[in-house]
Amino acid sequence: RDREIPLHQLDRRAHALRPDDLDVNRRLVFLLTVAGRRWESKPFLQTLVRLQDQTVEELILASDLWPVYEMPRELERFEAAAPGDPLPKLGLARLALHRNEFAHAVQLLRQVVRDAPQLLEAHAWLGFALAQSPQTVASLYEWEQSLPRGADEHPVVWVARALGAELTG
Repeated sequence: RDREIPLHQLDRRAHALRPDDLDVNRRLVFLLTVAGRRWESKPFLQTLVRLQDQTVEELILASDLWPVYEMPRELERFEAAAPGDPLPKLGLARLALHRNEFAHAVQLLRQVVRDAPQLLEAHAWLGFALAQSPQTVASLYEWEQSLPRGADEHPVVWVARALGAELTG
């Protein structure tokens, strides 16, 4: 039965049981980073720092939550293992954004938001992608109206809003 549960949910369950477990925190940082959910990796990185058992790479990850880490093989492997899981698509969308492939990113992110409407990270990056293209300015209003509760806490939501305000004058 556990095979039906996405890997990131199993790791979150393990974290709930053992919040200071180094391996669990590292695994969550890895999975969230690969999936492009850098903002969500922050508390797990902070735990590693608090426990004073972080690597230099983990310190770098904790210092800047914006960059995407290109791990397309891992994303393809995750997508093959769980074809219905929207998280690999989010990671692929972040790669598309990094490569300035905004139309492709919008397409992927719309799928993720449709399949996982509670996933704030997907909403945030969808707004960012929409704000990158003047052709999608009208979509920014719809995006703003569809944001889930708690969206104001995500920094990329504010970046998207600022970019949208700049586009619309």
